[in-house]
Parts: sequence; C-alpha cells; structure tokens
Amino acid sequence: MSEDWLPCATDIAVPLSVAYEFQELLEAGVVSNRAEIARRYGLSRARVAQVMSLLRLPDEIQQYVVRVPPWEQRRYSRRRLRGIAVLPSQPTQLAALVELRRTAQESQCPQ
Repeated sequence: MSEDWLPCATDIAVPLSVAYEFQELLEAGVVSNRAEIARRYGLSRARVAQVMSLLRLPDEIQQYVVRVPPWEQRRYSRRRLRGIAVLPSQPTQLAALVELRRTAQESQCPQ
C-alpha cells in the first residue's frame, strides 16, 4: 500500500472515539457500568456493548481503519470490525484484517 495519501477520518473513527469516551467515563467513576452509559445516552445496552467491543481491536487495526482512504471505507464496516474484535487473539485479529483486505482487493480486480 502506498503511504503517500493523506490520512483521513472514516466512519469507523466516530464509534471508536465514542468507545474511548465510554471507557473514560467508567474509569473515572462517572458511571458505574455499561447499563448506566446506555441510560445516560439513550442507547440500548447491546449497542453500548457493540461500540465498546471495538476497543478489543489491537492498536494497529484501530490506527489503520481510522486512516483508510475514502474509496476503501466500505470494506471496514462496524459489523466486520466487531467480528474481528471478538476473535481470541491479536495475531488472529491481525490475520483477519489481512484477509479482509485481500478479499476486498480481489473483488475489485476483474480476473
């Protein structure tokens, strides 16, 4: 991948920043649990859990997806990233990202 493009925030940057905000509220003791976050923000507990699951992504993946060029954004949906986040280890998560990138590139290139 060329490194000459400028980093830009993608749609995934928003839920990642929200997840960090939720984590800070928990760590600071402003809220005592995720259910309280859900009530405070008018979200379901499931949605809070989904957003916070993105924090399980390794830093390398988080940094990569928030700087993805606009023409590549569709392949890194929140749903796909949550699927990667639940994998058991960071090497497995990184391998899943590599596979996601590979399959997306193959689908763009006619055979």
